[in-house]
Amino acid sequence: MIAALAAAMAITGGASDVILPGKADLPVIEGSSLMADCLMLQERLAASGKPFQCVGTPMARADEITRAYGASARTLGWLSSGGLANMVSFHRPLSDGRCEGLAFAGFPTTEAMAPSDLAMIIVLYSPTNDCPPPRPVP
Repeated sequence: MIAALAAAMAITGGASDVILPGKADLPVIEGSSLMADCLMLQERLAASGKPFQCVGTPMARADEITRAYGASARTLGWLSSGGLANMVSFHRPLSDGRCEGLAFAGFPTTEAMAPSDLAMIIVLYSPTNDCPPPRPVP
């Protein structure tokens, strides 16, 4: 099991310090790493037609790391659009009056959800959306 988790956390090649280069340009937060295969969800996520990447972090730090990604996104001009129990979304206005979107969705990778188990955060980019009104960040 530990070997499988280590394989899932394999850092991808290329721009390993940036999530969605040229789109979101988010630096990888310390305590997380890019996941090479999104735990075999690659094909399903690719079917959305939207650029995405996945990061892994220990379950015990998943909330903290997701919030850190949100804070990082805000420094790059992304505005909070809301969220659900395991997802937060952001938008950034474009010059044509529309917005680009960015979402972070977190998932456990085991049923046990032990603090040391791997959590996966999917980062999904939407090139154009209607602009929602900004929401205050809690």
